[in-house]
Amino acid sequence: MENKKKWLLGKDVNGDNIYLEDFSFDCGWYWGGGNIEVYSKGRHIEHSHFSQFNTDYKTERGCDLHTGFLSRIVEPALSDDKIWRLCDLMKQFYAYQASAECFKHGGHYTSKGRTKKEINMSLNKRINKHIETVIIPEVQKIFKK
Repeated sequence: MENKKKWLLGKDVNGDNIYLEDFSFDCGWYWGGGNIEVYSKGRHIEHSHFSQFNTDYKTERGCDLHTGFLSRIVEPALSDDKIWRLCDLMKQFYAYQASAECFKHGGHYTSKGRTKKEINMSLNKRINKHIETVIIPEVQKIFKK
């Protein structure tokens, strides 16, 4: 993970360390975040996303983020209350991120027939500001000791 800050989520069944990478403002218009990085013996071996915790690692069935988190991370570095809080904040983050994208670009399938009312840069900026000033600091607070 280049020079980005990362927070230890815990260890998986193989004893590999799983980290959540810090957020970044990308392409000048949206917040990127939720990147999961797995390291084995100090070597980066896997990249995924927090949203993939919506699948149970063992059964491969859909589930809530908390259940999926604990199915993958068998030795969590966080208390159960903090895991619940992190899952709640990440759910919010993904919803806000998608909304900001829609207000910037619409649905991304076509611009044919799109009206000017569908694109609302003011809402895009407000949502991104909310992510920056509310969601990200709350996630960071979870990892402060």
